[in-house]
Amino acid sequence: MVLLVSSVPTFASSSRPFSRLISFKSARRPRLPAFMTRQHRDVMPSIQLQAATFTTNHSSVQSNEIILPERVYGYRTTPLTWSELKSIVLEEQNLAKLSRSVEQERDYQIYLRDLKKEWRSVYNHILVSKFGFEQQRGIEARAGESNATLQTDDGADPENSKWQAYPPLSQVKTILKVLKRNDFPYFTDEGIEHWVLWKLVENITDDEIEEAKQQLCQMLGDVVDLLHWVNPPHLKSLPEIDHAHILCLRQKQRK
Repeated sequence: MVLLVSSVPTFASSSRPFSRLISFKSARRPRLPAFMTRQHRDVMPSIQLQAATFTTNHSSVQSNEIILPERVYGYRTTPLTWSELKSIVLEEQNLAKLSRSVEQERDYQIYLRDLKKEWRSVYNHILVSKFGFEQQRGIEARAGESNATLQTDDGADPENSKWQAYPPLSQVKTILKVLKRNDFPYFTDEGIEHWVLWKLVENITDDEIEEAKQQLCQMLGDVVDLLHWVNPPHLKSLPEIDHAHILCLRQKQRK
């Protein structure tokens, strides 16, 4: 088994029962109506944001309307402190309370929307961006398949022109682990870093999580505390690739 560690952020998400519990800049934050108090914001289940224009390295892109997912506890309006995180993860064991801010969630949803336009699935993107798999256009990867469909007006199925990983997840037989920064972490205090340990083929073990935590301590050098968890099934956004979340509290920015 191979464990790769990278300090360069890549896209990540959340993952298994609580018996294993152990932490682009875009458009400006939208103004909420003046009549809305903090209580309104905390319990508001869904926020609809109008189209926003944001700039990429190549061009200005007009985003479509973004509908944020409903959350039982709403979106964070203040950063999660380390004490709050320990209480939620270790004592309450209620991971649904972990969330991003409205602005962070909007950026995440825009990212997902645009990713799905270019990739056959989020899984394909993860295999390429996290594990270093070969990146191919779908039409290239499926050239040898007898059931490949090429039947749109321009002669190709739109899905076939999207990027995908090679080999695909269904053909992966080798166990591989990577430890990466989370591109879209929860809304936390400064000095708290969110890492994700990903594993192909098999589920992550407790020993592997402890090993990853030790490597973070050695690599970062100033870690004073850590938290980790694996999401229960109903909170897993990518159930086919197991992953564990690790939060690090670093000494140099500790208040």
